[in-house]
Amino acid sequence: MTVYLDTSVVVRHFLQHPAALATWGDWEDAYASALLRIQVNEQLQRLVDRIHMVDLRDSILPSPAQSQGIAVQGI
Repeated sequence: MTVYLDTSVVVRHFLQHPAALATWGDWEDAYASALLRIQVNEQLQRLVDRIHMVDLRDSILPSPAQSQGIAVQGI
């Protein structure tokens, strides 16, 4: 199956929105407008702007060799 991905479809998927495309990734070829990158970046920036950032200094960041047993979960 070949699909055209609109920005709203991509954003819904990554935000795990209830209306996200249930068949995400079940395609052979996917196409999108070149605007997709710009629009998704704008949406992501709006989300990041709403988050309070914490200053992390070297003194509290462990090196990979000094595992602190802290669980970190990514998206």
